[in-house]
Amino acid sequence: MKKSIKGLFFCIGIICLCQSAQAFYYWNNSSGSTAYFDWSNGGSENGIYSDPTILTENTFVFFPVNFRAESTGGIDSIYDRMEFDLDFHPGFCLSGIKVIEYGDYSILGEGSVQATGSLTMTKLTTGQVLSETIIMNPTFPVTSGAGIWKGTVELENLFCTLVKVSIENELVAISSGTSTSFIQKKGAASAIAITIIPEPAGMILLALGGLFLRKR
Repeated sequence: MKKSIKGLFFCIGIICLCQSAQAFYYWNNSSGSTAYFDWSNGGSENGIYSDPTILTENTFVFFPVNFRAESTGGIDSIYDRMEFDLDFHPGFCLSGIKVIEYGDYSILGEGSVQATGSLTMTKLTTGQVLSETIIMNPTFPVTSGAGIWKGTVELENLFCTLVKVSIENELVAISSGTSTSFIQKKGAASAIAITIIPEPAGMILLALGGLFLRKR
């Protein structure tokens, strides 16, 4: 009897691990290539960001349709984290990454809305991690009215050829009584645009040379 119970626990453990392994939703175009780099392992934790469209060889744009938090007399939130790897072609390196995102919001009655996010880049050859908070305009939380919002963040002077990029966002809508509030990602051209800024690979040597001189 004890052996059977142990076997049951073992099977349950395997099932839990399998479910956890399936928690990442890969894009339909999770890998591909441009004139400057290859991308791979693209997807998100909850599958809300949608598949990207690649513009001008170095810009990923997204049009999520369900990235929305909406509340009537309570609280609602939505979160997702996307990530993908970049491997630059010979002769090129990564100089910077810029993210711009757009949305709108509305509060009828007593409530508030909030948008937060961050951009993280890991240099896969060295393990160095760089991270910046997405700057929102207007400043959240917003407690009345309706309007549009914009988030921007940029990492510069990176000079590397193999990286993992991670972007996360959370939207929160709060209201009380019969009040209502919502906030969402939404844009006429795109809700999210990620621009990869390439440079000739020789910039890595120039950057290292400048670092050496500063140390001296």
